[in-house]
Amino acid sequence: FFYFEVRVEHSGDNGFFAVGLLPEGERSGFELTSAGTLWCPQPAPPPSHSPFAFAEAIEQDDVVGCGWHGRSGEVFFTKNGRSLGVAFRNVHGAVRPYARLGSK
Repeated sequence: FFYFEVRVEHSGDNGFFAVGLLPEGERSGFELTSAGTLWCPQPAPPPSHSPFAFAEAIEQDDVVGCGWHGRSGEVFFTKNGRSLGVAFRNVHGAVRPYARLGSK
């Protein structure tokens, strides 16, 4: 079992960040082998070609978590301590935590 959290200090008007897991050796987090979720100031579905499970709205001081059950391969997310459910299944192998910040 592995779990980590990220606290949003400031997202800006057009800011976004992605949280999830990357396979060892992968760099950017936007490849289709990633298991992550996209967080934006305004909720919106991720693009159809995106590896992200879903998009959620964020605000200052929100805490986003990502967990992985290595044996079952399930990846889940939390927001402010509330489970958002299983987002990915069958994620196996060597993975590492991932967080990416950006702006539009």
